[in-house]
This record gives sequence, C-alpha cells and structure tokens, in this order.
Amino acid sequence: EIVDGVSVPEALSELLSSCLDKDDPGRLSAERFPSLKVLRNEIASLRRQCLDRANALMLTPSFVEMLAAPPGGGGARAPPKAAFGEMNGRFVVPVAPTFKNRMGGIVHDVSRTGRTAYVEPPDLVGPTNDMRRAEAELRQEEQRILRAITQQIVGATEYITRSVGAAAQLDLASARLRLGDDLRGTVPEVGEGGTIRVKDARHPVLALRPDVTVVGNDVSLGEDGENGLVLTGPNSGGKTVVLKLLGLLALMAQDGIPVPAAPGARVDLFRPILADIGDMQEIDGDLSTFSGHLLVCREVLAR
Repeated sequence: EIVDGVSVPEALSELLSSCLDKDDPGRLSAERFPSLKVLRNEIASLRRQCLDRANALMLTPSFVEMLAAPPGGGGARAPPKAAFGEMNGRFVVPVAPTFKNRMGGIVHDVSRTGRTAYVEPPDLVGPTNDMRRAEAELRQEEQRILRAITQQIVGATEYITRSVGAAAQLDLASARLRLGDDLRGTVPEVGEGGTIRVKDARHPVLALRPDVTVVGNDVSLGEDGENGLVLTGPNSGGKTVVLKLLGLLALMAQDGIPVPAAPGARVDLFRPILADIGDMQEIDGDLSTFSGHLLVCREVLAR
C-alpha cells in the first residue's frame, strides 16, 4: 500500500533523470537540450580564437617589450606564457604605465603600487566581446530551460507531495527493520490484555553498545491476574533500567520496532503510556519525595 503512493508522471520522471550532465551534475545536460550544446561549442570555439590571438601577440617583440616586469623580477619582462590572465571574463596583460597609451585597448585595473596596468589588448576586444555575448545567450537559455522544468514540477506538486510522503514511510519502515536487526530483536505477539511477557530482554541503549555484555531479564506482567511488579535489589543493581526497559518495550511494540528479547515475546498495546519521571518534592507545600510520587501515581491510576 505504501509503494502505491509513489507515483510521478512518466514525462516528468524522464525529464528529471536526464536533465543534468552525467559527468558534471551541477549543470544542465547538453545531450538533453541541444541548444545548450550549440552555445557551449560556440563559446569554446571563440575562446580558442582569443587564445590563438593572444599567443600570436606574444610572438611579437614590440608587444612583449611593453609588458610590465613581474614583482622581484629584477626588471625582466613577464614571461610570455605567464603574461596573459583573465579579469571579469576579459583577457588582460600586465603593462608598464608608460606603455599603456601606446598599447591602446581597455585598462581594466591598476596594481596597488601603480606600477602595473592590466590592459585588454585591442586585438582581443572584438573576439572577447563575441565570446561574452555567447556566454550571455547561454545563461539566458539555461534560465529558460530551468523555468520550463520548474513549471513542470509545480504542475506535479500533488504527485510529488504524495510520493515524498510514501518514501518517508518506506524509509521509516526500513529504519525500524534495521534497528531491530542491530538489537537482535524479535517481533512480539501483540494483544489488548495489558500483558508483557519477555525473556532475555535487554535495554536497547545497552544492547547497541558493542563494549558492553548485557545480562537479559525475564519479566512477566499482566498474566494470570498478576498486574503488579515489585523490583528489589541493591543500589546500581539495574532496577531503574528494568523499569525503563518495560516502558521502552511498550513504545517499541506500538511503533512496530522489533523488541530486544528472545523469540516468543509478548508485548501488548497500552493506551496511553504514562511515566512518573522526576521529583515533585516541595518543602513549602510539605510535599516529600515519596508524597510527590504518590500524587503522580494517583493521576496515572485515574487515567
């Protein structure tokens, strides 16, 4: 029944499974959207043209002599391969201030010392403009595609909401099973008679600790008219652990989680499950610790 709730329109499922690039999941797939492939190929081609022109400029002595010396370079010009860089998507070279007018082009920035101007050579302005135009077109096309995908998702909100809820139920059922396996638990018999009958029952917190050897407890409550349980023993003997264990067994059975006990266990449904936790001692109200617990017991029995 839970699986029946997982239903997404086939067209949307196919779109979502193919809309992202398999090699780069952070971007839209060019195979799924051919218009993106065209624009990306155009950008790559224009970029190669820009680099080819930049490499050609580096072979021109008159161009190289205008480059600024790198810091600590002792006056030597920048090595050709290291000269070109990118600034805000534009190709620039470090130029000595005395040559920036001679080179022409566009000055995009100046170093903090003022000894270097970062100039986009005039031969690269046109090709770079073409590349930036194609990049803008690519962004617009990607936004158009994302809007279209979003519209399809919004149109299937009801299916998706129901499927997410069903997936959550499946995940919860799987988590219950895995927890039961980790506890080496068993699925108990469940009734309405107010009975708990377990053997080798272990507190789940202790049962999950690999460094602890847990001694199980046999507990029977509610059978043959025995509706009370008296726990005795020395301090640190595990009495409180057993009390908490009984409450946890009832909650686990109610939530469909295998209980940490030997096969053949029975844990009935208890509605509601009430607990007396803490100390209600009040000195001003002449209420001792014991009296406080009696008040809580009265409220529990009243329900």
